[in-house]
Amino acid sequence: GLHLVYMVHYTHRTSELFRTPDEDLMARDRRDLGTLFPEAAATVVEQFLFRAPFVEPLWPLGYRRLRPPATVLPGQLYLACTAQVYPRVNSWNACCEMVEEMLPALAAGAAAPTLAEAAGGAR
Repeated sequence: GLHLVYMVHYTHRTSELFRTPDEDLMARDRRDLGTLFPEAAATVVEQFLFRAPFVEPLWPLGYRRLRPPATVLPGQLYLACTAQVYPRVNSWNACCEMVEEMLPALAAGAAAPTLAEAAGGAR
């Protein structure tokens, strides 16, 4: 019965919006959410704010060879970030597509034994 809402404010790190206090931004987001969905703002269970002053990677020539693998430790640790989006344009849609492409590996990894299990240890 819970829903995740992702509200984005892309702005330059020197802008007034970026410098707005966390509580003020979160209150504004709750108000805006309530404008779109009148009952939603009153049902917010948790709210988090993350700031990233540098969100768009600069890919050097030959980046395809440098791009980190999505599977770090099969069945245990996967990396899904804008570093893997290349050569697509860095966007919310491209990130969602990347995660969808990773789902088969995640599902296979979830069914695979962990390193400890493979070595005969307990999970």
